[in-house]
Amino acid sequence: MVLVGNNEDFYYSYTSMYWIARGDNEYSRICFGISSYVQGGMNEKGLFYDGATCPLSQTPYDENKETLGMDAGDIILSKCATVKEAVEFLYKYNITSDYGDHLLFADSSGDAAVVEWLEDEMRVIWVENDKLIATNFFLTNPALGGYPCDRYETVECALNEISSPTVADFSTILSTTSQDFGDGGTKYSNIYDLKALTVYVYEKADFSNVAVISLSDELNKPDAGDGSYVNINTLDYRPASLIFDGVNMDDRHVEETALADGDSSDNVNPDIIKPDIAEEEGSVVPLLLLIFGFTIIALFVFYYLNRRKR
Repeated sequence: MVLVGNNEDFYYSYTSMYWIARGDNEYSRICFGISSYVQGGMNEKGLFYDGATCPLSQTPYDENKETLGMDAGDIILSKCATVKEAVEFLYKYNITSDYGDHLLFADSSGDAAVVEWLEDEMRVIWVENDKLIATNFFLTNPALGGYPCDRYETVECALNEISSPTVADFSTILSTTSQDFGDGGTKYSNIYDLKALTVYVYEKADFSNVAVISLSDELNKPDAGDGSYVNINTLDYRPASLIFDGVNMDDRHVEETALADGDSSDNVNPDIIKPDIAEEEGSVVPLLLLIFGFTIIALFVFYYLNRRKR
């Protein structure tokens, strides 16, 4: 099982939307954002993306490469199936000079990475030793601003107390880190199950009610995938207690899989080597990854469960 949770904070006056896109020669996906801007989402292969704002820095530029715009995340969800593919894709392009986010990717294998553009280079931080935490400072250069961060410490402490995270645990963490700053705050929160292709949606820090969206089920609907924007307040929200009470997500059967072997592709910068992740038979490997933004705040928590079929 791979779970990803995020809070998105912004001004209340902006509309929170979601939409499902499906087209020829690209992966179907569900996306969330403020108005029509794609802040994050998941595709049919279980690849997740979201971004969080960091201090401005000099982005690299290569005149021999095309430049991606603010829709870079959505483009990647449409073309890539894994974190490794996403990183390879990004190496082939420049990023727009006013792109202030660092991006977080995760996939259904439990792989994850943060991508940052600063000081004239693209940098990749791969998940290592089960946990990778980031807030609204660059992981590769905290001195540029936003560090230290109280939210980072709060979430790190919470995660250290959880041995086998569940969807309910994630909702508690998101609730604890939700924001309210008068004319803005947490507009929506998501928890993704990347293996089941399911999204749990909460609106305006109301964690007592949740809407559950199955991407697979949505794509089976005749009118699904036309890219129409839908206000998230129209979703079918139900009491969270009816969904989570008495249900231990760890007791769900999960087919045995293997984590990515960590070998770098020929297309990936050889100076950035992904660490090998080994696991013993029947072991539980938690992948914990968090990231916050400055104006838009995203909290991500990953958990990978690998157990033998009984």
